[in-house]
Amino acid sequence: MKSIEKLREKIDIIDNKIVELLNLRLDVIRDVVIYKKVNNLSVEDKAREKDIIERIKKLTNDPEIINIYEAIIEECKNFQKKHV
Repeated sequence: MKSIEKLREKIDIIDNKIVELLNLRLDVIRDVVIYKKVNNLSVEDKAREKDIIERIKKLTNDPEIINIYEAIIEECKNFQKKHV
């Protein structure tokens, strides 16, 4: 059995990768904000949100991961609302 310290080290490495990817996602969201401003588009796009969740469901059956992704989408919408 692995020690709790070794397991936590693995989690830390994974967390670092997740944060890096979320930063990249937010960089793209910033570009989306600019596009939506220029083209006078709404932040809300329920069809796009549904497509994203459906794509994620094809990648995992884990409801916790789906919930996390729904939270990511919500926070990205909140970011857009502050900047559009």
